[in-house]
Amino acid sequence: SKIQKECSPASETEGKTIYPCGLIANSQYNDTLQGYFCESGVSTLQSCSLMTGDNWSHQGIAWKSDLDRFNARPLTSDETDFGYFEYNLTNIENEVFVVWMRPGNGGVVRKLYAIDKKKGLEKGESILLNIGNNFNVDSFSGTKRVVVSTMSWNGGKAPFLGIVALSFGAICIFLDIILLLVMKTYKRRTGDLSYIARKIKNERRRSQFSANGDMELHEVRFSNPRDHLEIDGRMSEPNESRNGGTVI
Repeated sequence: SKIQKECSPASETEGKTIYPCGLIANSQYNDTLQGYFCESGVSTLQSCSLMTGDNWSHQGIAWKSDLDRFNARPLTSDETDFGYFEYNLTNIENEVFVVWMRPGNGGVVRKLYAIDKKKGLEKGESILLNIGNNFNVDSFSGTKRVVVSTMSWNGGKAPFLGIVALSFGAICIFLDIILLLVMKTYKRRTGDLSYIARKIKNERRRSQFSANGDMELHEVRFSNPRDHLEIDGRMSEPNESRNGGTVI
């Protein structure tokens, strides 16, 4: 079926269609994270306050164009939300899931999990995380990290594109310097006619060769209207008179 073709191998389990299907949906990062805000000088979890609501929000982390792609519906009798890797899948309208469904552009997968819309951090303040370790990375020798970053109008910290742009600019500057040195070292003098004279000499040689090698057709006659054409021709000499027949 179409689902088996597009979602294989994460398309069925125990005779039922997995919903949502596909390896990306079934490999969603499923560690649980709870954030605790700690005042300056406090370092124990018991003394910190749990971050909830707008201080630990999953709303607004996905693109609107991605949200429009997913619409939740009730499961049918032939479907299951028990995933390919043997854990229950999340609601497809959950923005954490929607963010995960956008493929990354490299080997390092970096996804937005939650945002603090209100408080932020002042000097000396900190955030403690209580993490439930559910996402196994030992099978492919992977690693997991939590990055706390300041968001701006163009997203969070992403140095890859900046490094590429700076590297490309440095290469262009290096090539410009090389070309400038070549032009300064082997530059053409103003008013130098030697290049023009050399070009004229080469043109004359080609013209002489063409005059010695042209083929002139002198006469065309038909031995019979139905027969093929018979053409009389000969190679012309450089100083030979060009008379004696109709030239085509």
